[in-house]
Amino acid sequence: MPGGRLEYKEDPKECARRELYEETGLRALSLTLGPWTNEVWDGYHYVSLYVFVREFEGVPRCMEPDKCEGWGWHSIHNLPSPFFLNTPQHLRNSQFMTYVHPL
Repeated sequence: MPGGRLEYKEDPKECARRELYEETGLRALSLTLGPWTNEVWDGYHYVSLYVFVREFEGVPRCMEPDKCEGWGWHSIHNLPSPFFLNTPQHLRNSQFMTYVHPL
């Protein structure tokens, strides 16, 4: 999934819109704030804010080939790996399933 860090004073939806474009070339037209997580992994503290893109325009392109092998559409039940931390477990969690529509 595309993602990144908030810039100083940046709104989470605007961050999601920016990161989506920077990483995939897609333009988000409709965004919904999702749940968040609070986790400590390998000595780092992560608070992840999930934002779901309901509508977009464009064709996904790999804009950062040094960081990503490519983009694709996958069923929530058949996700590729590796993934960031335990994102697949979060996505399968009932809290997340209220936001995600499986393919």
